[in-house]
Amino acid sequence: MDDGSLIPRPGPSPCDRCPKGSPANDSLYRLSYKNLKALHLHRRIKSGVMKLPPHLEDCPVLADNFAIIDETIADAKQSASNREVASLIALNLIRSR
Repeated sequence: MDDGSLIPRPGPSPCDRCPKGSPANDSLYRLSYKNLKALHLHRRIKSGVMKLPPHLEDCPVLADNFAIIDETIADAKQSASNREVASLIALNLIRSR
């Protein structure tokens, strides 16, 4: 039964790894309406849910935006991978003592 008490985490809070640093900084990292729309379009195109409309196929602004989104996603994945590798190395070093 849920009594409303806090459940202890097995490790540090995900907030420790968040680029915002704290919920108080949320507004600094929120996407604008236009950027959010571009991200949603990017996701729909990449997932195959929709095709890029013909009138946007040669749009340099959209191409630049999609490239920025792709680079940002790749950087985030690499950063997450680096954190995981660093954690595994640290864990293995601790175990080897």
